[in-house]
Amino acid sequence: MDLTTNYLGMQLKNPLVPSASPLSRSLEMARIMESAGASALIMYSLFEEAVTAEEEAMVRFLHHQETGFGEADGFLPDHMDFPGELDRYLEQVAALKATLEIPLIASLNGVTTGGWIDHAREIQDAGADALELNVYYIAADIDQPGSQVEQRYLELLKQLKQHISIPINMKLSSAFSSVSNMVKQLEEAGAQGVSLFNRFYQPDIDIHNLRLTPCLHPSTSSEVLLCPCAGSRCSTDAPNCHWAPPVGCTRWMT
Repeated sequence: MDLTTNYLGMQLKNPLVPSASPLSRSLEMARIMESAGASALIMYSLFEEAVTAEEEAMVRFLHHQETGFGEADGFLPDHMDFPGELDRYLEQVAALKATLEIPLIASLNGVTTGGWIDHAREIQDAGADALELNVYYIAADIDQPGSQVEQRYLELLKQLKQHISIPINMKLSSAFSSVSNMVKQLEEAGAQGVSLFNRFYQPDIDIHNLRLTPCLHPSTSSEVLLCPCAGSRCSTDAPNCHWAPPVGCTRWMT
């Protein structure tokens, strides 16, 4: 049976693509997934916030060692000698590309326009075959209409298309009033694919201790009902624009 399909403009041997997960941090696990039949691999996400937080911590503890303790100046080496979160991610991109024969799709979560663009360029230069935009935006402003939220996604996509040449896959949440229309707009803005649906990290609030509590819930089969047409092509009839159910690590394409 011929299971070959086209995704993000890439010819794949089958429609089974492991989604972004910690498994891609291990070269051995990546090899196992490829041997098991994965036709492409999506990496865990690079988070701009994590990169910035690490850099700021390095500056505080290494660049300003003398603050309060003049004799401590120069005790530790310059922070540029330490590989950071960004360095480790780009090294993993290069290592996975050198290890695997299947296409590699990197994943990026940004905060600032400059961060999205700069990190996307660096990921492309490291060898990624495509880029998934892990957009995490929760509209909390009561005066912000839904059209402005949609426009944020579209403007981000348009700006990135001007700076990178690899295919872009947009990861969407289920919180759009018209998902099909949003996918159509993304296609017109240059997206080669979409993934449905992004599962936002949703910590709980401990009201007794007044602090956030990590609360992770694995996907369940009931979440397939979120997708208006799981397993079928989107209404735009674009050849590379496919729906993907949120369960497990399988992305369906027709």
